[in-house]
Amino acid sequence: MTTMRHPMTVRALQLAAGLALAAWMGAGAWAAETLTGRINGLDCTTRGIQCPVDRLDPHVAVEPDFVLVVGDRWFFMPNVDRSTKVRHVLERVQVVGERHPRYNSIQVEEIRVERDGRWHKIWSQEDVERERAAIYDRSS
Repeated sequence: MTTMRHPMTVRALQLAAGLALAAWMGAGAWAAETLTGRINGLDCTTRGIQCPVDRLDPHVAVEPDFVLVVGDRWFFMPNVDRSTKVRHVLERVQVVGERHPRYNSIQVEEIRVERDGRWHKIWSQEDVERERAAIYDRSS
């Protein structure tokens, strides 16, 4: 049985994400803003297509990362876990955070999804830090 390989291997995508994160962490000034767009697979985005076609698409399982797509631009969200991005793939979202001035990365402070014409917070860095402290900073 033969297997199909993506034109861009998972390893290459991981390397690209790692380099973007390293460059993002080492640079200076940031610009805080709110971006509105959709979460899409990184591999699909770099190939210029929208996939997965829905949240049940098997492509979700093999997609190494997901990015915020705003018009013809896209942004890594390195401090947001993959499971959060997968849960809201293809949904219209608002991402509040500080965009790197040179690289297509955003340090996310909050993610909101649109439901019934209103924006609802579904993730925030503050919530993650509070939960992490509750689990790991317990004094016995």
